[in-house]
Amino acid sequence: METAISTLSQLPLTKEQQKSFSQKLTEEIISGEVDPIKAEILLKSLEETIKSVRGNIEIKRIVVDEVERNGNKVEMYGAEVSVSSRKTYMFESSEDSEWEQLDSQIKSLTERKKARETFLKAIPGTGTVDPNTGEIINAPTYTAAPVITVKFK
Repeated sequence: METAISTLSQLPLTKEQQKSFSQKLTEEIISGEVDPIKAEILLKSLEETIKSVRGNIEIKRIVVDEVERNGNKVEMYGAEVSVSSRKTYMFESSEDSEWEQLDSQIKSLTERKKARETFLKAIPGTGTVDPNTGEIINAPTYTAAPVITVKFK
């Protein structure tokens, strides 16, 4: 009987296998051997599946428990899995007035900057003149790149 993990196990496991697989798939797409749309959909599906499983809190707890049972580090299948902790400071809880003032200033400046960027984006290509200062303000330059979106139904 085929299980989900047996299907997943068909994918490259070691760093060398990952590199080889990636190069092979890239070559097949570039050469036209593989339908690039199908490849994109399969890759996005795999990405979303992985994100869903790895984001599951219960799975994380089980993996952490297993690694901790083995001394906080496990090496297998050409990989090392370890558990550590990450501190997240909640500076608001310190009730430090200087920090609160700085945070408030940053939030205010961020809002003002965002409003200014909205104004700048609306400037026509020929530019505009600031009526208060007489300064010539040019429209911002920008770059554009294609974005591939895959939505599963």
